[in-house]
Amino acid sequence: METTLNLAEKIYLFSIHPEKGGIISEAYQQRDYVLAGAVIFSLLKDDKIALEEKKIRIKNNTGLNPLQEVAIQKMSRFSHPVSVSRWVNRLSWSGRNFRSIIKNSLKEKRLIGIEHKKFLFFKWDKVFLIGRIKVTEMIAEVENQIDNLKKEPEEIHFQSLLNSSGLLKRMFPDREKRKNIKAKLKQTETSNVVAKAVADAIRTSKAAAVNSSQF
Repeated sequence: METTLNLAEKIYLFSIHPEKGGIISEAYQQRDYVLAGAVIFSLLKDDKIALEEKKIRIKNNTGLNPLQEVAIQKMSRFSHPVSVSRWVNRLSWSGRNFRSIIKNSLKEKRLIGIEHKKFLFFKWDKVFLIGRIKVTEMIAEVENQIDNLKKEPEEIHFQSLLNSSGLLKRMFPDREKRKNIKAKLKQTETSNVVAKAVADAIRTSKAAAVNSSQF
């Protein structure tokens, strides 16, 4: 079974609690912003969009994967380039669609299982890891990539989103190791337009949640 994963799939996979299943609490609030950033990165990598002065312009809307189709369908409604920060926010609204596509893909690749839950009138899916050893190996690979000075574009994209993702504690439980990794990742985040837009959107969202809780 093919287990090559795109950026959004890796982020979602790492956000699943390794023992209990479900999404870890640290990643829950910001996951849709991070997934939006991951999809934008995939469009850039595949040369489907271009960045022009921090704005996104569609270059090619053919040969898209399902996640890219969701994004391009929204982007196509605008006849002019739109800022990266605006698209991070707008695409985060499609988080439910992104997550549905990702869950089905990871299930087909036999990396996760899905339990259909119901309580009274409420229904939801609970995801859990099947390939825990595979995921552990992938996290070890990420750690090696962080220390490697020569990186592939997708590795840079993934690392630039890690600080904002809420995944560091789950991926690197050791506090000292996590502190060192976080410091290494900071420059990658701040020097990348998309990653910075994701981080800014998450900060704004958290600030708004704190302010609303005070009333």
